[in-house]
Amino acid sequence: MKGLNTVCFAVLILSSGLSAQKAKTLAVLDFQTTGGISQSEASTLANRFRGILVNTKKFDVIERDKMNDLLKQQNFNVSDNCNSAECAVQIGQLLGVEQMIAGDIGKLGSTWTIDLRLLEVETGRIASTKSQDFKGEIDGMLEVMKFIANEFAGIETVAAPVVNNSAGFGDIYIVSTPTAAEIMLDGKKTTWTTPRLLENIPAGKHTIELSSGNLVAKQEIEIKQGGLENLSLTLTAPSIPVKFVSDPLQSVIYIDDVQKGTTPVILQVTVGDHKIRMVKDKFGDYNQSLLIKITDKSLTVNGVLPKITTLNLFALAPNIVAAGEVKVYLDDQLLGPPPIKKQVGEGKHIIRVVAASKYLKEFNKAINVSGETQVEAFLELTEAYLSLKPETKDKIKKGEIFFTPIVAGGQAQPESTTKVAYSKAVPKNSVGTIVALIIVVGAMAAGGLYFLKQAGN
Repeated sequence: MKGLNTVCFAVLILSSGLSAQKAKTLAVLDFQTTGGISQSEASTLANRFRGILVNTKKFDVIERDKMNDLLKQQNFNVSDNCNSAECAVQIGQLLGVEQMIAGDIGKLGSTWTIDLRLLEVETGRIASTKSQDFKGEIDGMLEVMKFIANEFAGIETVAAPVVNNSAGFGDIYIVSTPTAAEIMLDGKKTTWTTPRLLENIPAGKHTIELSSGNLVAKQEIEIKQGGLENLSLTLTAPSIPVKFVSDPLQSVIYIDDVQKGTTPVILQVTVGDHKIRMVKDKFGDYNQSLLIKITDKSLTVNGVLPKITTLNLFALAPNIVAAGEVKVYLDDQLLGPPPIKKQVGEGKHIIRVVAASKYLKEFNKAINVSGETQVEAFLELTEAYLSLKPETKDKIKKGEIFFTPIVAGGQAQPESTTKVAYSKAVPKNSVGTIVALIIVVGAMAAGGLYFLKQAGN
């Protein structure tokens, strides 16, 4: 069929309803048949689609005759196959509209197929596509077109899925614990939350998914024609497979302080924040924070446990100042007063020694522990003290001031640290400046005997 009589058009003005912006004009080409129905039947369905669009109250549809008159004035002849994007855009330009809809409809056996495209006339870009299959009678196909029209109109709706059983529609009433869960139907998001009554859902099998934060629920349900299905779901945290490996192997795994097994192993771990710890005799603990997102499919935790060794720590203060209470911290964990003897993992550690006296500087040093290690922390005089008593510097030069061990636990001090001259621990040119020294004194113990100190500013 050729000429203007073969094509029907409708111009639709898209109304935002909530916006003061100018509405966009839109024209709809007659549906082209892909088989199973005649072109006249496709045109009839296109007319019904226009009527459905009008019922959404989002469009102002110009009469078909007026549209045909406009094209006739342009001397434009539309062929039977004018369904491509190029042809639709050309017609849109002649009509002076901003958008065009073109599409196909067909039927194979009892299955209907409809594909529609929304085009921007100015750019020729496909702004949106809507495709749907339906198995059943024509009444059901009209409902599918209603869903598509609502989506073009921006009305909250659920796209009609393929119906595998008898034609018809039913309803679903969904409640959940907790409430206000977001609803997905057959993998498509909606703006609905529970509790909610979903009406006019095509009969057949459907998948309902609910989500609220890290909690989810999923269930398949079959809707019967004219029926009302009640669905109550409890949301729980989903889990994903997490692979745990370690060096050494056969380390015990704790998740949130609960023992879960030994490496290597794959465990199901719920979405959210978790505290991971791996332990093994003669090795230090491995600790890690693990965040599992709801979008994660799988993760791997690879823990390297440090070897255990002995750390001996002693603190020394100048003989002219009362240190007061002294606290030792290892990696920000309070160990108590010095001296300290502790089993630690090999590797880098942060040692802090803090005296109550305001005239003694805090000792703060990163050390690398390898084998049995002895650390001596010198608590130096502050600049405030040196300024308060200027004669102190002369006494340091004369060797009258020296470091003595701080004894709190009754442990014996190394002979080499019974008394250390201040001038030796703090060289003359470093008094009152920021320095860090490592002084090796006395016989070397297993793994090394280290005298560490951190000078003031």
